[in-house]
Amino acid sequence: MGSPRLAKLCDSIELSVKDSCKDRISVSFSGGIDSTLIAFLAQKHCDVELIAVGIPDAHDLKAARSASELIDMELKVIEVEPKDMITEGMEMQKCLNLSSMEVEFMLPFWIAAKNSDNSILMCGQGADELFGGYARFRTEDAEYDLEKEVSDLVNRLPDRENKIAKEFG
Repeated sequence: MGSPRLAKLCDSIELSVKDSCKDRISVSFSGGIDSTLIAFLAQKHCDVELIAVGIPDAHDLKAARSASELIDMELKVIEVEPKDMITEGMEMQKCLNLSSMEVEFMLPFWIAAKNSDNSILMCGQGADELFGGYARFRTEDAEYDLEKEVSDLVNRLPDRENKIAKEFG
């Protein structure tokens, strides 16, 4: 790798994933670059269960199927009917006291946790903010403060995910 900083970042990500791998883990898997990278790195160190959540025929489920084939890993697909998504969202909001936006953002993770066979559930949440992956961060006239969004996410995300993890053991 050309850049020492990039090499250090790659090593840090791989070490973080490795340190979280026990006998077997689950990955909340959307098929995006973030969760695919986590799954790919984790499979080097332990058995991995990939869990994709979505409504039938959702783009995310198609992406998850395609990405799981690319990295040659089995995928557990949880298809949820729209009415059941609403029920799950209401249950999650009641248990965790989240905003509507947080419920929408965290619902796939909630359902993956509920259906996981393992005590550790990884995901790629926050990668787009951390690496400026959203298009809104790449325009000159952007009114978004990437540093503030990353800071806010770092302060909120672990707490939300830990609450979900405690809910399902």
